[in-house]
Amino acid sequence: MAESRTQPPSFWSIIKEASATGFVSFQATAPDLQILVRLLRQIGSITETDLTIKPQSEARVNTLSHRYGASEFPFHTDFAFRPRPPRYIVLCNEDQESARETLISSLARLPKQIAEKLAKSTWHLRRQSRSFELGGSLLIDRQRAFRWDNDFLVPANDHALSCLEEVPQLLSSQQHRISWTIPNTVVIIDNWLCAHARGPSASRRDDHTRKLKRLEVWQYAGVDVRCALEQG
Repeated sequence: MAESRTQPPSFWSIIKEASATGFVSFQATAPDLQILVRLLRQIGSITETDLTIKPQSEARVNTLSHRYGASEFPFHTDFAFRPRPPRYIVLCNEDQESARETLISSLARLPKQIAEKLAKSTWHLRRQSRSFELGGSLLIDRQRAFRWDNDFLVPANDHALSCLEEVPQLLSSQQHRISWTIPNTVVIIDNWLCAHARGPSASRRDDHTRKLKRLEVWQYAGVDVRCALEQG
């Protein structure tokens, strides 16, 4: 796993490290973050979401907040229900600080036998009256991508059932903790390689003050990120 940085090198190097190791964390000012976003736009389109802790009664249906409220979240791939989840997730706290951690764990570094089961697993997604089938692994532009969501995806074969029993504990056993106690902390997660979770609450006050900005980087269909990084 990647180590936290206090003085980041070039942002292309940071993106390259996230692609190689699964994630990287560092500090960056708002102007620096704008530079990072411009570079990420060479990889794909970007959407943005403000993340706050909501009680179940205020959360949208079919969200983790609606299911867990202010409690901790389990490990998951963001937008696992999409045929192609976003490549990168960027989290930042700007001028905010919070004692509540984000947990990150690698799906790509699961034991070989478990990773093979995940690659062969299939899952059902039910949307309104329709049901879709998704694979636990997919190949995108020669890049192997994994997905994990044991809340909204239902096992559809024996491999998925086995993963449901084994993967959550393995992810917890190898988790890396990201602290948000320092303002202007930024984390880039390779959403195809890693799952992440929301840690337990440190205090009720922390629940009210915690605010993260999330950027979702949706890789363009024809872009080979490795070539883009080498050119950068």
